[in-house]
Amino acid sequence: AKLLVLSSDLDEMVLALKRLFSPLKRLGIPTEEFFDTVGLTLRMLPVVKREALRRIKRQPSEGLTLYERIGGWVNVLVPLLVDTIKVPESFLDKTVSENRNR
Repeated sequence: AKLLVLSSDLDEMVLALKRLFSPLKRLGIPTEEFFDTVGLTLRMLPVVKREALRRIKRQPSEGLTLYERIGGWVNVLVPLLVDTIKVPESFLDKTVSENRNR
């Protein structure tokens, strides 16, 4: 499975999964929309991860108790989740610009 993931393009894998599960459309299961969503989610994960790490690095961590550190994570991750839901375009713009710079 790891070899397949490393050697295949994300779009190719999503397209293959769409084709594999296409017979389920006859049962009324929206497989195409599901795998489109999966593809977008997988594309956004690295961007969201980098943004989370960037926000976490700004949080003070020395001298804090475990409870305070967990609170710091919550203070970072909840707004990040809200941002990705409210303004997904900003994260997609970051993805597009990062891909152009490669």
